[in-house]
Amino acid sequence: MAAEDRAGRIFQRARGIGELVTIQWLVDDARPYWYKERRKERHEEIAEVAATQDNDRQRTYPLIYTDPPWTFSTYSEKGLGRTPTQHIPP
Repeated sequence: MAAEDRAGRIFQRARGIGELVTIQWLVDDARPYWYKERRKERHEEIAEVAATQDNDRQRTYPLIYTDPPWTFSTYSEKGLGRTPTQHIPP
């Protein structure tokens, strides 16, 4: 979504609740996009470093993604029907 469209939504929301738009509203709207861009840059940096490493020596990785198994308590009134434990095998 274009920045102008997002800003328009913010202004419409403010009018709807009778408040003035603050800078914080705009910053809060933009923050996910800033983070996304920074993550993309960081992943490109990691890929560049990995591509220049010597293949004969043991590789070290600056970032390792994991998905450890864990359980958590659900406090939803809807119950467990939409929790990850219902969709991911143990």
